[in-house]
Amino acid sequence: MAEGVTSKGFEFDIAGAITEAWSINFGLANFEAKEANGDKYATHVSRTTANLFTKYKLNSLSFGAGLNYKSKQENKTKYGTITQDAYIIANAMANYKINKNLNLQLNVNNIFDKDYYSGIGENGSDNSMVYGTPRNATLTLQYSF
Repeated sequence: MAEGVTSKGFEFDIAGAITEAWSINFGLANFEAKEANGDKYATHVSRTTANLFTKYKLNSLSFGAGLNYKSKQENKTKYGTITQDAYIIANAMANYKINKNLNLQLNVNNIFDKDYYSGIGENGSDNSMVYGTPRNATLTLQYSF
Protein backbone atom coordinates (compact mmCIF):
# COMPACT_ATOMS: atom_id res chain seq x y z
CA MET A 1 0.00 0.00 0.00
CA ALA A 2 1.22 3.53 -0.72
CA GLU A 3 2.52 5.76 2.04
CA GLY A 4 -0.21 7.70 3.85
CA VAL A 5 -3.05 5.50 2.58
CA THR A 6 -5.58 4.29 5.12
CA SER A 7 -8.01 1.44 4.54
CA LYS A 8 -11.09 0.41 6.51
CA GLY A 9 -13.53 -2.33 5.78
CA PHE A 10 -15.15 -5.60 6.73
CA GLU A 11 -15.61 -9.10 5.44
CA PHE A 12 -17.88 -11.87 6.61
CA ASP A 13 -19.02 -15.27 5.42
CA ILE A 14 -21.89 -17.36 6.65
CA ALA A 15 -22.58 -20.95 5.69
CA GLY A 16 -25.12 -23.41 6.92
CA ALA A 17 -27.71 -26.04 6.23
CA ILE A 18 -31.35 -25.05 6.00
CA THR A 19 -32.29 -28.73 5.91
CA GLU A 20 -30.19 -31.90 5.69
CA ALA A 21 -30.40 -31.66 1.88
CA TRP A 22 -30.22 -27.87 1.37
CA SER A 23 -27.19 -25.71 2.12
CA ILE A 24 -26.44 -22.05 1.54
CA ASN A 25 -23.31 -19.87 1.64
CA PHE A 26 -23.18 -16.08 1.63
CA GLY A 27 -20.18 -13.76 1.76
CA LEU A 28 -19.84 -9.98 1.69
CA ALA A 29 -16.77 -7.73 1.73
CA ASN A 30 -16.44 -3.96 1.60
CA PHE A 31 -13.56 -1.56 2.04
CA GLU A 32 -12.65 2.07 1.59
CA ALA A 33 -9.10 3.22 0.92
CA LYS A 34 -8.12 6.88 1.01
CA GLU A 35 -4.95 8.83 0.47
CA ALA A 36 -3.73 11.21 3.18
CA ASN A 37 -5.47 14.12 1.37
CA GLY A 38 -8.84 12.27 1.45
CA ASP A 39 -8.93 11.22 -2.22
CA LYS A 40 -10.08 7.67 -2.97
CA TYR A 41 -7.21 5.24 -3.51
CA ALA A 42 -7.11 2.24 -5.90
CA THR A 43 -10.53 2.85 -7.48
CA HIS A 44 -9.71 0.21 -10.12
CA VAL A 45 -10.65 -2.36 -7.45
CA SER A 46 -14.30 -3.11 -6.56
CA ARG A 47 -15.16 -1.69 -3.16
CA THR A 48 -17.91 -4.23 -2.52
CA THR A 49 -18.01 -7.88 -3.49
CA ALA A 50 -20.62 -10.46 -2.56
CA ASN A 51 -21.36 -14.07 -3.35
CA LEU A 52 -24.33 -16.32 -2.73
CA PHE A 53 -24.42 -20.05 -3.43
CA THR A 54 -27.04 -22.64 -2.65
CA LYS A 55 -26.97 -26.40 -3.17
CA TYR A 56 -29.69 -29.03 -2.89
CA LYS A 57 -29.06 -32.78 -2.68
CA LEU A 58 -31.66 -35.34 -3.73
CA ASN A 59 -30.35 -38.89 -3.27
CA SER A 60 -27.37 -39.24 -5.67
CA LEU A 61 -28.09 -35.97 -7.50
CA SER A 62 -27.08 -32.47 -6.36
CA PHE A 63 -27.94 -29.13 -7.93
CA GLY A 64 -26.47 -25.76 -7.11
CA ALA A 65 -26.57 -22.16 -8.26
CA GLY A 66 -24.81 -19.01 -7.28
CA LEU A 67 -24.31 -15.31 -7.90
CA ASN A 68 -21.12 -13.24 -7.70
CA TYR A 69 -21.39 -9.45 -7.41
CA LYS A 70 -18.73 -6.77 -7.92
CA SER A 71 -19.35 -3.06 -7.46
CA LYS A 72 -18.35 -0.32 -9.88
CA GLN A 73 -14.65 0.12 -10.68
CA GLU A 74 -12.95 3.02 -12.39
CA ASN A 75 -9.47 4.10 -13.29
CA LYS A 76 -8.55 7.66 -14.18
CA THR A 77 -5.83 7.64 -16.83
CA LYS A 78 -4.14 10.23 -18.98
CA TYR A 79 -6.48 9.03 -21.76
CA GLY A 80 -9.67 9.49 -19.73
CA THR A 81 -11.60 7.43 -17.20
CA ILE A 82 -12.08 3.70 -17.74
CA THR A 83 -15.24 2.50 -15.97
CA GLN A 84 -16.66 -0.94 -15.26
CA ASP A 85 -20.19 -0.70 -13.87
CA ALA A 86 -21.31 -3.06 -11.13
CA TYR A 87 -22.14 -6.54 -12.40
CA ILE A 88 -23.45 -9.94 -11.32
CA ILE A 89 -22.31 -13.28 -12.73
CA ALA A 90 -24.54 -16.37 -12.37
CA ASN A 91 -23.14 -19.91 -12.14
CA ALA A 92 -24.70 -23.35 -11.76
CA MET A 93 -23.69 -26.94 -11.16
CA ALA A 94 -25.14 -30.44 -11.24
CA ASN A 95 -23.50 -33.46 -9.67
CA TYR A 96 -24.37 -37.14 -9.96
CA LYS A 97 -22.76 -39.74 -7.70
CA ILE A 98 -22.80 -42.79 -9.97
CA ASN A 99 -21.53 -45.12 -7.25
CA LYS A 100 -19.26 -44.93 -4.18
CA ASN A 101 -16.18 -44.45 -6.40
CA LEU A 102 -17.47 -42.58 -9.45
CA ASN A 103 -18.77 -39.02 -9.58
CA LEU A 104 -19.90 -36.88 -12.55
CA GLN A 105 -20.16 -33.09 -12.27
CA LEU A 106 -21.16 -30.32 -14.69
CA ASN A 107 -20.32 -26.69 -13.90
CA VAL A 108 -21.60 -23.80 -16.03
CA ASN A 109 -20.05 -20.41 -15.31
CA ASN A 110 -21.34 -17.01 -16.44
CA ILE A 111 -24.62 -18.63 -17.51
CA PHE A 112 -26.00 -15.48 -19.18
CA ASP A 113 -22.69 -14.77 -20.96
CA LYS A 114 -22.33 -11.34 -19.32
CA ASP A 115 -19.70 -9.09 -20.95
CA TYR A 116 -17.53 -7.43 -18.31
CA TYR A 117 -13.98 -6.48 -17.46
CA SER A 118 -12.46 -8.49 -14.65
CA GLY A 119 -9.78 -5.85 -14.24
CA ILE A 120 -9.08 -2.31 -15.37
CA GLY A 121 -5.77 -0.48 -15.14
CA GLU A 122 -4.04 -3.46 -13.55
CA ASN A 123 -0.34 -4.11 -13.05
CA GLY A 124 0.61 -0.45 -13.15
CA SER A 125 -0.75 -0.01 -16.66
CA ASP A 126 -2.53 3.24 -17.29
CA ASN A 127 -5.02 1.93 -19.81
CA SER A 128 -5.28 -1.86 -19.64
CA MET A 129 -8.57 -3.73 -19.51
CA VAL A 130 -8.90 -7.48 -18.95
CA TYR A 131 -12.05 -9.13 -20.31
CA GLY A 132 -13.90 -11.40 -17.91
CA THR A 133 -14.36 -15.06 -18.71
CA PRO A 134 -17.29 -15.69 -21.08
CA ARG A 135 -19.83 -18.49 -20.55
CA ASN A 136 -18.06 -21.79 -20.16
CA ALA A 137 -18.76 -25.28 -18.95
CA THR A 138 -16.69 -28.02 -17.39
CA LEU A 139 -17.68 -31.68 -17.22
CA THR A 140 -15.67 -33.71 -14.73
CA LEU A 141 -15.65 -37.46 -14.19
CA GLN A 142 -13.90 -38.32 -10.95
CA TYR A 143 -12.89 -41.78 -9.78
CA SER A 144 -11.80 -42.31 -6.18
CA PHE A 145 -10.18 -45.45 -4.83
